[in-house]
Formats: sequence, C-alpha cells, structure tokens
Amino acid sequence: MLGLSAQAVLSLQGHRVRQDADRAAAGADYRSDLDLVFARPDGSPWGAKSAYDAFKVLLASLGLPGDVHLHGVRHSVATALLTGEDSIDIPTVGKLLGHTSPATTAGVYAHVLQKRQDEASRQLHRILHRRAAAQ
Repeated sequence: MLGLSAQAVLSLQGHRVRQDADRAAAGADYRSDLDLVFARPDGSPWGAKSAYDAFKVLLASLGLPGDVHLHGVRHSVATALLTGEDSIDIPTVGKLLGHTSPATTAGVYAHVLQKRQDEASRQLHRILHRRAAAQ
C-alpha cells in the first residue's frame, strides 16, 4: 500500500474531475470498463510512448534536461529518501519501491548507504569528543 501526501490526494481529486469531464464528453464511446486512473480522453490506455512523451513535455515545462528517463526518477526519489537529515529508513523506502526485502533495497542503494554510514561515523566521533571534553 502506498501512502499519499495531502497534496497528492488533492492532485488526484482534480485529475478525477477532469477525467469525469472527459467521460461525459465521450458519452457511450468512453472505455469505462478499463477503469484506468490515467487514460486517454476516451478512457483507453496510454501507450508507453505517449506516457514518455508526456513526461518529456513535463520536463521541458519545468526547465529540466530532456535526457531524464522515468526509471532514473525512481532512483532519484529513492536516493533522496535514503539520504539527508530527513532520511527515511531502508525498510520503508523498500516497501515504497515494491521491494520484497530490505536487503534488496540495501543492495541496490549500497553506494548511497555507504555515504550515510560514513556520516554516522563522523557524527559518533563528534558526540564522543563533546562528551569527553565535558568530563
């Protein structure tokens, strides 16, 4: 199960309103039997190229480079979640990614996690020095 932020829920609700308008405009021609969240205006599925083309348009509208791939975004999100002062634990990130085991996540992102371990060692060194100096 994937938890969603309040902003994501609002965005999806807005998308549903637009989709309902598409459904009404298409009338009997709407492919409601597929019940897709993201569909063409007639309810039919997007092809892989169509989704990728829409992603490229989004990148351009945000002023981002066009050589980004969707799978790369997945890795960027995972890396961002695993690093920094607001980092998320490995099992939680792994579940978000659909990994069956935290070991899978740890294996795929070992290079990122090594940086976290290095920072943890430096932080422990600072804590111990502060405590030793206070005594």
